[in-house]
Amino acid sequence: MIPRGGIYVIIDLDHLPARTGGDVAQLARMAVDGGAVLLQLRAKGRDTDEIASVSREILDAVMHSGVPLIVNDDPFAAAESKAQGLHIGQEDLLHLPLEQARKIIGADRILGISSHDEQQAAAAARAGADYVAFGPVFSAGTKGVDDAPRGTEMLSAVCKSVDQPVVAIGGIDLSNVHMVSEAGAHMAAVITAVSNAPSPLEAVSELSRRFKAKS
Repeated sequence: MIPRGGIYVIIDLDHLPARTGGDVAQLARMAVDGGAVLLQLRAKGRDTDEIASVSREILDAVMHSGVPLIVNDDPFAAAESKAQGLHIGQEDLLHLPLEQARKIIGADRILGISSHDEQQAAAAARAGADYVAFGPVFSAGTKGVDDAPRGTEMLSAVCKSVDQPVVAIGGIDLSNVHMVSEAGAHMAAVITAVSNAPSPLEAVSELSRRFKAKS
């Protein structure tokens, strides 16, 4: 079940706050205490056992919050750890069709798909994604690729063209989170706006306030 609209915090193992000493459970607790409505574990380059282990650590840390955890890329880690869902990118779809991903994680789990233009978003929606992530909306440096920002005009078009909730991603911070809300996004996904903040908890709280205030 897709949560109410708000801030979707991506816990990226390559972008953990130094102040938490790399403690993913602490960051997860800060995120949900700040008002995050969805969490994602992103662990590029790690094997399934490690991802499943970290996923279980996060699940244990936030089990009483009711906030779902989505695992990025690895359906087997998501299924093994009993995370609430899986997120896959366009490149993943080349070797992991949506139907196969569903079979691995279970029909009752959340399945999100990344998209970078209106055609990909529409295809993801037709394929049965529970939510469609769209971006990068603004310039973002966390992927290591120079993806051109798509902007809020295209985000708005995507939000109007698909029935599923749209998650805006890419370069979102306190200065522009209201813009993705105004464009119609159901959630705003953030990484460094939280992990680089002096207080991750306060950052999520303020992001949530600004997202809601302008929605």
